[in-house]
Amino acid sequence: MPILGLINKGEKSVEKPLAFLTAFCKGQTLFACGYANKGADDYESLANWIGDLDPITNRLVVISPEPLEKYVY
Repeated sequence: MPILGLINKGEKSVEKPLAFLTAFCKGQTLFACGYANKGADDYESLANWIGDLDPITNRLVVISPEPLEKYVY
């Protein structure tokens, strides 16, 4: 199941994007939703794994379990 998530780096307010994500994901069955806050357990591992080394900009990410080759044209 794909994951739609918000990476909160703590530099800007994420209240509105998080409220939108929560409302959008309510009752959603096609993907899982979540968020990660800077300073939380395994936050640095997640940021490194997705390749997001920017220390300031919050990100909306989609993590898919399907092979990457399907998305390369």
